[in-house]
This record gives sequence, structure tokens and C-alpha cells, in this order.
Amino acid sequence: MISIFDIGGLYQSTPENLRDARTKAYMYACDKQIRKLLACAENAKVWCAIENVDEKYLDYLAAECRALLYDSSFPENAKRKLIANSQYWHAKLGISSTLEEVVNSAFPDKDTFVLEWFDYGGKPFRFKLLTDADMDQESRDEFFRMISEVKNARSILDGFDIYRKLLLELHSCGVCITESYADIGWEEQNGGI
Repeated sequence: MISIFDIGGLYQSTPENLRDARTKAYMYACDKQIRKLLACAENAKVWCAIENVDEKYLDYLAAECRALLYDSSFPENAKRKLIANSQYWHAKLGISSTLEEVVNSAFPDKDTFVLEWFDYGGKPFRFKLLTDADMDQESRDEFFRMISEVKNARSILDGFDIYRKLLLELHSCGVCITESYADIGWEEQNGGI
């Protein structure tokens, strides 16, 4: 079977009455160009194979797809996840689960949860973030900026609560002391009969 990837395949598929040296040279040149085109098409399969894209092109891809919360200083795996899910998240912007997914993708080493107003007794259309991230003032401002890009326009961020995971070892010891008394008895005997 003739394949489009084979050099000379195009010449073999031409009718017998058109096969001559000139046609063979022309078809050979066309086969070379088709092979180059197919190689470029393989490189264009970016969206289905984002994990194979060279890291130096990730910033361009993020700009192309308007990746949410993207920052070129993020680690490579976070960049790839933000780019790969950007179209899905753009379709679902404003939903608290999307906000949670985007923030956790941007900061994969931190756990962040969205608390809706009814979860903590707040006013309607407000929310809080529960996170274990260490933040100084600059990173807090950056975090608020990122959240404002993703949150619903009517929702108001009340703030965020920071929690810490503590891994403690608990050692316990128990002692059981039992005492028992036995009366051996002492009977007084009268010296008499």
C-alpha cells in the first residue's frame, strides 16, 4: 500500500500514461514538500499533547489561550495545567468550584478551599478562602489580584483564613495498679476447754 509519508508514493499513484522523467522529478519535489508539511503538522498538535511542548513556548501558549492566573515564574507543571484547562475554566468562570480548581492549579503545593457565605454565616454573595499558604503583604496583594480575575463579578471576597496542618505524634502511656487484700483471719482461742 502506498503511504503519503513515503518518498516516491505520489509518483506511483499517477496514471501510467503520465509517468516520465519530468513527472517523476516533479512528484519527488512534491513528496519532499508534503513530508515537510506533515512534520509541521505534527509540531502543531500542541493542545492534545501539552506535556510534550518545550518549556520555552509555554508563555506564548498561555498568551494565546488567555490562561487564568498564569505567571511565567510558576513551576513548569503548574504552567502546563493552567494552559491545558484554560478553555474549560473560561466556560465556567464565576463558579466557586472553578475558582477553587484554578487557585489549586496555580499553587499546587497549597490547599485552598472556597467557603460560600452560607457555609460560615456571612452575608449573601460573599465568600472566604481557606488556605494553608504562607503570605507576606506582597504575595497577599498578588493573591487578591488573581482571585478578582476568576471570581464572579457580583461576589465579594470577605477575606481568607489561613490554617496550618500540624503533624504531631501522640504518645500515651497507661498504668494499671490493682491491689487485693485477703483476710487470713485471726481467731482468738480461749485457753480453756
